[in-house]
Amino acid sequence: MSEYDDLLQSLRPLRPTGLADSVTSQLQELILSKGLDPGERLPSERDLAERLGTSRAIITQALRTLSLMGFVEVRPGSGAYVTRNPGTMFTTAMEMLIRSQGGSLSEIADLRFWLEEVGASKAMKSAEAEVASDLESAFARLEANDGNVSEWMAADTIFHATLVRASGNLYLNQVYEAVHSAMVTELYKEWVERDVVPAWLRDDARGQQVELHRPILQAVKDGDAVELQHALRQHHESVHAHLHQRAAR
Repeated sequence: MSEYDDLLQSLRPLRPTGLADSVTSQLQELILSKGLDPGERLPSERDLAERLGTSRAIITQALRTLSLMGFVEVRPGSGAYVTRNPGTMFTTAMEMLIRSQGGSLSEIADLRFWLEEVGASKAMKSAEAEVASDLESAFARLEANDGNVSEWMAADTIFHATLVRASGNLYLNQVYEAVHSAMVTELYKEWVERDVVPAWLRDDARGQQVELHRPILQAVKDGDAVELQHALRQHHESVHAHLHQRAAR
């Protein structure tokens, strides 16, 4: 009997979701280590599956997870394209914390909201014209991708990350993105693993989600900090409604 048997008993064989997580991490590292720029295309799903010795279904799951994080957008019939370069340290730490401590999605959503509130408040004290311009570009991307679930999810992440990044605090931005990634990865797990699109992102409902972001943009353009907090709270309440809808199934 090996001295490591007790430790080995604590490990479980890899499941498809475990493989997808591993592929997600490798693709994040690939984007980071190679310094891939926004707009650069990743290898095809077939080539990635062959290189990593796994199925295309696993590659699809990994790319969907990366789109939730806002790192790639998957264009049907064209491939996966980098949208921005990931920072992985805080994301990995947050995932480990959530897995070890448990807790609810509602708690994670609350934390994300509090971080975004702080980031937005700081952003409003920065160069407002530049912040508004960056956020307007992010909103245009969100609006343009209304018809594609994967691209819309990536654009949604980028919109909120743009607002928090405007705070100018690198660590706040990294922690926010880690919390956001942890939340959406769990919230959209069925879409990642089984291509089940949540009810609030189907057909006309997705357009309603886009409109929740318009008051946020307008408040930033107007330099209205009070209205910005109100718009962020409305968005947060919508997220909680989604969580309740998901839990009720």
